[in-house]
Amino acid sequence: MIDDVRHPILQAVNSILKFPTIEDLLCEGRTVSLAQFKETVGNRFVLPNRRLCASHVRGLAASISKHGEVVVPILIERTQDNKYIIVDGLHRLAALDLIKETSPSEAISARVKLRKQK
Repeated sequence: MIDDVRHPILQAVNSILKFPTIEDLLCEGRTVSLAQFKETVGNRFVLPNRRLCASHVRGLAASISKHGEVVVPILIERTQDNKYIIVDGLHRLAALDLIKETSPSEAISARVKLRKQK
């Protein structure tokens, strides 16, 4: 799968083969890698202005480190201005950031899923 194609030849191949983008996969209801999602949407990934419970974040970080993955996907929603905001999973995301700060070499698997529009 090719998500960010900058080379002209790869752009031509991508347009002919119609590889799905990360956003296409999200719209199909699939979960995608958090790392790929963040890389693809860049600054269109907006964090909600909500308070975090530090002890909950530390507890999640310990659990995530122990198991090596986040089992429940982080749920996002697309806004009218084509940005993405977290609906459920802000503490999980904060825990992942805490792990990244304290153990940069630790590889943790996390997924993102787009919430269906009502």
